Amino acid sequence: MRLVTHGKRRRNPEAQLQAAIVKFLRAIGAMVAVTDPGVLRSRITNRTTGIPNGWPDLTVLLPGGRMVGIEVKAPKGRQTPSQAQMQNDWQRLGHEYILARSMDDVIDALENDDG
Repeated sequence: MRLVTHGKRRRNPEAQLQAAIVKFLRAIGAMVAVTDPGVLRSRITNRTTGIPNGWPDLTVLLPGGRMVGIEVKAPKGRQTPSQAQMQNDWQRLGHEYILARSMDDVIDALENDDG
């Protein structure tokens, strides 16, 4: 039995959160690139994107030269080992990295300026 959605696709919580974060960041003047390999792969027919394994879902440029990586996860989602390593690499190089399970995670991190 197939659920009829009247032309509307059901989206997973992670995709909904990611869309809301992108909308919020653009509204505050940030440049946002969706660098989620899963999204990119589906849009370019499973060809290699050149984005390293574990790269955050969103690459964000904010005023003042701030560069932030945001990995979006559902409330119970976990980082893969390559994502955890990428977080360590970003932070080691002095960039902000946010593991976002909610919009509040993003807002709090940006306000605290400590990623």
